Formats: sequence, structure tokens, C-alpha cells
Amino acid sequence: MRNYVGQGLEGLLYTVDLICHGTPSPRLLKMFLRECGYELADLKDIAFRSKGEFQLWGGAEPVDEPGVVDRYLLAFLEGLDYTENCYSCAYARRERVSDLTFGDSWGSELQDEMKSGISLALCQTPKGEELLYSANLNLLSVNEERAAANNKQLNRPMERPATRTSFLKDIASGMTFDRAVKRALPNQCRRQDVKRMLVRIGLKKFFWGGVSDNGISNG
Repeated sequence: MRNYVGQGLEGLLYTVDLICHGTPSPRLLKMFLRECGYELADLKDIAFRSKGEFQLWGGAEPVDEPGVVDRYLLAFLEGLDYTENCYSCAYARRERVSDLTFGDSWGSELQDEMKSGISLALCQTPKGEELLYSANLNLLSVNEERAAANNKQLNRPMERPATRTSFLKDIASGMTFDRAVKRALPNQCRRQDVKRMLVRIGLKKFFWGGVSDNGISNG
């Protein structure tokens, strides 16, 4: 964009980037939803997380049982189904190319603020800082080193899972998304299957408001 607008208009251009873990193929999302009885084109809205709960929501309800990380989100959190370039992304680093960087504030020392929800904002340029402070937001200082330590993609790209090649081969062979993820991530899927069973028999309270298997708070 900077090359496109040129130096004459660069002062009017504000650039913002996101702390990105990776981007799965839209085809896999359609595949997973179809296996769950949904058509992506028929959904008015879709959500991948509600506060601390990592679940795919199709409209007003979760695709899987409440409190269970479904197969699609599990594959995402483990970096199994990203596009190939994500594993060597040149922008997953502390040296950003934008005026502002936004992302989730994992590991924040602002525990009292976590209840309402907080985001992480990093300013790379004076122009970005000026824009942020003019937005009438509630801004609090954070420890940048701690923020970077809890946002891995501020330091390096997601590591390519050893089972990714076999996962893609299974998908190409016609295997269901659910089965392909289970073959690639057997231990993680087994834990979620146990959760699903306990939720169905009425023991879901043990898995709400605690910490999930990926170490992220579900409270």
C-alpha cells in the first residue's frame, strides 16, 4: 500500500496489522460445517470464539457440545490446517511494518480488566500512537516483553506440525474432516471426546470456568 500511494500521500495512510496465528483454507471450513449439518452460505453469522471459549458457532448455537473444543478449532489451535506460507510468514515477528498492531492480550498482567475483555495494541510509529490516543479508548500500559512472550506469533511463525502432510493426504483421499483431524491429533481429540461425553451426561460444570487443554482460560 505504501508503494502504491507513494510518498506524496503516505502521510494520509494509516496501516494496521493483526497478530495472526495462521489462516486455514475456507474449503476446510465448508467441509467441517457440512459434516455438522450446516451450509456456510446459509449462515447469517459465524463466530470462532465466545470470550474464552474456543468453539465454532453457527448462528446462535455452538456446532459442538458447550465447553468442547470442536475439531475445526482444535486443528486451528494446533496449527494443523494453515496454508503453507503461514509456517514461514515473514511478518510473524516483533519488527512490524505497520503503524499499529492489534491482537489478543494473552497473559496480561491486567487481571481485573480481563473480565470485561481487553485487546493488545502496539504502536510502531508516532502516527500510529497519535491515532490510537485520539480514538477515545480506555488505554492502559502493559509489559511489552510479557505480551510478546504470550503471543508466539510476535516472535516467530507457527511451527509446521509433523502430521500436516498426512492430514492433507487424508483430506484429499476423501476422508471426513473429523476423521482426518482425529488421525493427526489423536491425544487432543481423545481429551475433547471425553469432555463431550461428560457434558452429555451432565458433568459439564467441571469443564467451565477452568483452563482448557491448550492452556487458555475458559472463564
